[in-house]
Amino acid sequence: MGAFAEFGRSLIRERRREGIAAAQARGVYTGREHGAGWGRTPTPCPADPVARGIIGCCRCR
Repeated sequence: MGAFAEFGRSLIRERRREGIAAAQARGVYTGREHGAGWGRTPTPCPADPVARGIIGCCRCR
């Protein structure tokens, strides 16, 4: 049973790679967007007075 599951996953990976390659050829696929902190200056947490000195301590921003 494990071999069938592994084979099925490999087919899915192959189809996904083919789809991404086709989208890139069309100029549609640009990849994953950068995270929220990409290129941005980190700010202290405004929610927790103890953690205010810690940069990027939570997702409350």
